[in-house]
Amino acid sequence: WKLERDRIREFGPKYFITMHLSVYEPRTDSDYGRGQLPFIPHPFQVSVLDFLATPARERISKAIDKPREIGVTTICLGESLWHWITEAVWDETWISATEDDVDKKDDKDSNLVKLDMLIATCPNQLLPKAARDLNPWAPRYPAWRKHLNLINPESGASVNGHATTKRATRG
Repeated sequence: WKLERDRIREFGPKYFITMHLSVYEPRTDSDYGRGQLPFIPHPFQVSVLDFLATPARERISKAIDKPREIGVTTICLGESLWHWITEAVWDETWISATEDDVDKKDDKDSNLVKLDMLIATCPNQLLPKAARDLNPWAPRYPAWRKHLNLINPESGASVNGHATTKRATRG
């Protein structure tokens, strides 16, 4: 698995997502089936990953123009997970209209619960030891996973959440 962790770092989020994650498809009218499916990004999702890979100073005034229901949130969460696993220093904040939109236990539409679901599909050997065998539906989160917060127990890298308020992104 050391070789695979090295590949993930070298080849980036596209490789990691395609080779190691599954995505939950709840829609009954999906052309690909329903339930946990291999996470194979479609071309628009790949273009989103390319956009996210550009230096921040080059994309500071740009936005992702997209219709709903094409998996942009999920691909961005996959990219967040890649950073959370591979980066020694990573601090990312997800912001949405309400706190429940960001993180509401047992709500598969909530951003950080979607991230929990991606973590649960990731091979344990690629996750920090303390983060293995995550059950997003357990009554309580593990110590490294708090409401609105995931901290990589080995590196300290974090993914946080906020509602759209005056306090969003403030320390």
